Formats: sequence, C-alpha cells, structure tokens
Amino acid sequence: MEQAGSLKKNDTIMINGHACKIASYAHSEPGKHGGSKVRFVTRHVFNPDKRVETFMPCHSMVEVPELVKHEMLCLKHATIIADTMALAASPSGDEAALAAVRFDGVCDEGRYKRVGLKPLTNAVAESIVTRMAKGDHVLIAVCTHGAHSAIMDARSAKGMSQVNSLKGPAVGAAATAEAGAEGGGSTAMSRKAQRKAKKAAKADAKAAKGIKGAKGTMYKTKAKGEAAEVKEAAVEAEVEA
Repeated sequence: MEQAGSLKKNDTIMINGHACKIASYAHSEPGKHGGSKVRFVTRHVFNPDKRVETFMPCHSMVEVPELVKHEMLCLKHATIIADTMALAASPSGDEAALAAVRFDGVCDEGRYKRVGLKPLTNAVAESIVTRMAKGDHVLIAVCTHGAHSAIMDARSAKGMSQVNSLKGPAVGAAATAEAGAEGGGSTAMSRKAQRKAKKAAKADAKAAKGIKGAKGTMYKTKAKGEAAEVKEAAVEAEVEA
C-alpha cells in the first residue's frame, strides 16, 4: 500500500482490480471541501489503449500492484504457422497477423518457461518477427501480474552467452541451429558448446566401455562357475563307479 499523494508519473496503481500505469497526475490544494486531492490519468498495464481517470484524497492509501518482470529468450509458439509469421514479417506488417502471433519464453537456464505470450502492441510483435526473420536471437521483457502477462519490449541478444544463460547450453545450441535455418546463417556451435559436447561424448563412451567390461567379467565368472560344476559332477560320477 502507498499513499496516493506520493505516487508519480509511470508509477503503477490498482484501479477496479486492474493494474494501471500513471500517465499524468495533478494535485489540488486543500480548501473548504476538505484536504488536498490528487487526480490520476492512467492506462491499463496490459491494455494500454484503455484509459482510466480517478480522483482521491492525497492521504488515502492505495494498492500498488506487484509486477513480476523477466527477461526471457523468445521462441515461436507451437501453434503459430509459418504463413502467419511470414505475413507478420512482411514490409507492410499485416495487422491481423501481428495481432495473432504468440511466443514462448524461457529463462534461468531453461528452468522457468512461459507459453503463449502475447506482445503488448503490434509494434512489439513486429519488432520480434523482424528480428527473428533476420536470424537474431530475440530477448523479450515479460511482465506478469496474476493471470495477466504480456511481452512489453524486445531486443536482439548480443551473444551466445546471453542465450545460454537464459536457455541453457544444450538447448541454446539448438536455438542457434533454429535461428540459422530460418535466417540462412551458420548453424555451428560456439567453441564452448563444442567442448561441452566433446566432454559429454567421451563420458558416454567411457560409460559404455565400462558396461561392456562389466558384462564380459560377468560372462567369464558364469563360465568358470559352469566349468567347476561340470568337473565336480565328473568327480562324483567317478567315485560312484
């Protein structure tokens, strides 16, 4: 909770159960009708086209939403077909296609994922699809409050270190291949990823060799046991004779 009179432009406030961002505010001096008041002009955080005005005493306590923000690696949503992406990435920027596109996001080395994220505006959607069309790895700023979430902004990743920190090295390499295939670029892994892949291959080969050796030892032990049993049976038969 915050005092209404302390809130400024670009702060957020809960109005009628919706998270709103303050676009402007004005204070009125105290007079015969009571103490000083503040008038807020706000816009919904997740629907900036919706404008809301409210008027309240400066000393009143108001609820401030806790917005959760993440920077995530952007991925194409499974339900979005190539034709929709092509229309959205066209020079004219098809408005219907831009409004229809959804994206997935991943961060914290792949431990946190969100699916079906909607860009806040068509301009944000256009920025994402344009960068993807060029083969860039796209980082998105995702804002969440309760059941509402949206992609607020997008930018291109500066290097694979950013991609790996968000999605993890193994999946980051897959993202490189996907981006290269779409943008016509190289699909080669970074040197760091190559070293990790070689280490993993060596570990797998060593483990397989160990299993094979263990099996051989097991078979030898079994054969020795069977030979001993045959020899013992022969001795018993000779004694009986």
